[in-house]
This record gives sequence, C-alpha cells and structure tokens, in this order.
Amino acid sequence: MSEFKVSVPRLKAEAMASDADMSIGIGEKGGVSIYVGGQRFPVTLYGDQWNRLLKPEVVTEIQEFIILHADLLAAGKPESTKAGKPEGGYTVNKADIELVAAEAAKLTEAGDIPGAIKYATIKSVAELGSKVTPEQMLEIMKLKVRG
Repeated sequence: MSEFKVSVPRLKAEAMASDADMSIGIGEKGGVSIYVGGQRFPVTLYGDQWNRLLKPEVVTEIQEFIILHADLLAAGKPESTKAGKPEGGYTVNKADIELVAAEAAKLTEAGDIPGAIKYATIKSVAELGSKVTPEQMLEIMKLKVRG
C-alpha cells in the first residue's frame, strides 16, 4: 500500500502592491515567502513567525539596530571578487579603535604579546584609514560583546 504525501498548496509569488520591486507568495512548506529586489532566494517564515517579527516594537528595534550599526552593514548584495569574497573590508569607527587599543594595552600588561600584537595591528590598520578584514572585524565584535 502506498502512502500519499499531503502537500501544502503553493501560491506563486506575485508583485506586492506596496512595492513593485518585492514579490510575495506561499512556499511548498506553507511559509510566506518574500522576494526582495529580484533576489534568487526569498526570505521565508511561517505566518506566526511573521506576526512576531512585524510587531511594531520589534520593527522599531530592528530599525534602530540598523541605524546604530549602519557603518557595519552592507547595502544590498556585496560586490564580489573573482575569489567570491567581498571587496575591501570594514570601516572601523573611533570608539572601536579605542576599544581595540585598550585590549592591546591590557594584553601587553598581562604579558600576552601575541594577543597584544594582534590587536595593535587591527588598531594600526584602522587608524591609517584602511579597511579591516572580516576576521579583524570579528575580533572587534567579540570585544564589543564581551563588553
């Protein structure tokens, strides 16, 4: 005896009335799929997840986060090099440079010379106005989280 798989009806993505550059539809697993700006893969969440995400206080917090961290965010799709990595790097603000300098000093005082050199290098690159690598930016983010 064969078993039949119950499937959720799909609804092909159609342009949204509020923004013609966005499409909305229902995916094969029953989630609401939104395509932004002709991207290949949608953002898909189930209805209850969209409802939680779109609560006004959550939307406000996301918007504030985007504004606060605008210097770290890419605009649209990052340009790729032949190796498939983003061009350039990340710009570091003055507060982050001070955070990295403090960490380098703390590690020097503790006798962790390799660690101090790592953070001093990040500080020097950032102070010269060069963009730091994703790995260096990750180290800065770790310091910020550690607070």
